[in-house]
Amino acid sequence: MERLNYHQRLKKFNMYSLERCRDRYRLIYGCQQIEGIKENIMKMKISDKSSSRLINIGSLSINGKRLPSTVWNQVLNSPARLTEKAFNCMPRYQRNMNGVKTENFKRDIDE
Repeated sequence: MERLNYHQRLKKFNMYSLERCRDRYRLIYGCQQIEGIKENIMKMKISDKSSSRLINIGSLSINGKRLPSTVWNQVLNSPARLTEKAFNCMPRYQRNMNGVKTENFKRDIDE
């Protein structure tokens, strides 16, 4: 065991990396908020402009003015933006799943 590196240990014990766990959590929590299972505290909305479901949080400007770079980075790395990015990168058939139980959604994204 001591001779195995991080990725070999993950594979041996059939575990996910920390980054994969965080992305998986964002997908599940975002889907629950969209479906109304959890309170939509991140104010996520589904875009009407596309044939598939996409999360659209809103613009990154105030009164038409661009945000300062420090604020811009904080906004882009906020949980809501990271959830939006992860959800919108999913395959279309997974994004378009409506009314499924959380366990079924988890099973589908793990495959």
